Amino acid sequence: MEKSTKQRVITFDANDFFKGKIKDAHFEVRDNEEGTECATDFKEGETYLVFVSWRWGTMLTSRCWGTKLLKEIRADQNSIGASDAMKSKYYDHLHNLCMGRRDTPCCLNSLKVMRDGGYLPQPEQGCPDETIPDRLRCDGSYVWCLPTLEPHRHNK
Repeated sequence: MEKSTKQRVITFDANDFFKGKIKDAHFEVRDNEEGTECATDFKEGETYLVFVSWRWGTMLTSRCWGTKLLKEIRADQNSIGASDAMKSKYYDHLHNLCMGRRDTPCCLNSLKVMRDGGYLPQPEQGCPDETIPDRLRCDGSYVWCLPTLEPHRHNK
């Protein structure tokens, strides 16, 4: 299939960012794959998870890079994880839950470790595959899931 040289420009209003910073939540991206099987069929009013690559002053995207409708990523949600902004709000909430407890120092220290590592507390159903639970060795510590590839970091 012959690749078109014309790149379609799509304007987005972003709800959240997972990586990187963009000055304005309203921005333009060019579909890098217009005219190929990797082109994304963007529809106005739909919500998308958009993977963007910055090249020579232009932001590009492609369906083959992972860009897809948000309602189609529910199965991929655990691999994507929470955004930094969402985690920050959650850490603030957990900080408030630590306050006034007998074990406040341990609770706050474990929260600092989680925040520094970008970890979230262990889900009710336990740690997902390829991770193991970790915590500080004191009463009141949160428990989080560490990738098994980081065995030197385990406190248990």
